[in-house]
Amino acid sequence: MDYFVKHRLKARYYIRYVDDFIILHKRKKLLAIWKEMINEFLKTELKLTLHPDKSQIIPLRDGLLFVGYRIFYYNKRLRKRNIRKFMKSFEERLKLYEQGTLPYKLFIEQLQGWFGYAEWANTHAFRKNLLERIEFIKWQKENI
Repeated sequence: MDYFVKHRLKARYYIRYVDDFIILHKRKKLLAIWKEMINEFLKTELKLTLHPDKSQIIPLRDGLLFVGYRIFYYNKRLRKRNIRKFMKSFEERLKLYEQGTLPYKLFIEQLQGWFGYAEWANTHAFRKNLLERIEFIKWQKENI
């Protein structure tokens, strides 16, 4: 499919991750034509179909959900539900750290995976605030 989209359709802005993909173009009508061509290619060559509810043509200004991010023309944000889920987990681990049942090193190691995901979005200030909060609690624990 990658070859078909890039070389046969000549889509310049095509991004695929596993079974998700996006194609960016200014012309909505051309995207509609490409969508039908891709669907036909998938049916005949790979015996697959596009999900009717998940394959849409939308303006980028509305934001586009792709692999856990909400992508806009000039920035990328994390999905709100991903942030809520993370914050719930973070608060639980923070309590364990404050109580002394979770060592600082393990607490930070557990955050690194999520930070690796979050750093690809516009989250610098958010991550900085979390780290400052952790460092303040660490300082309090050391100075009591």
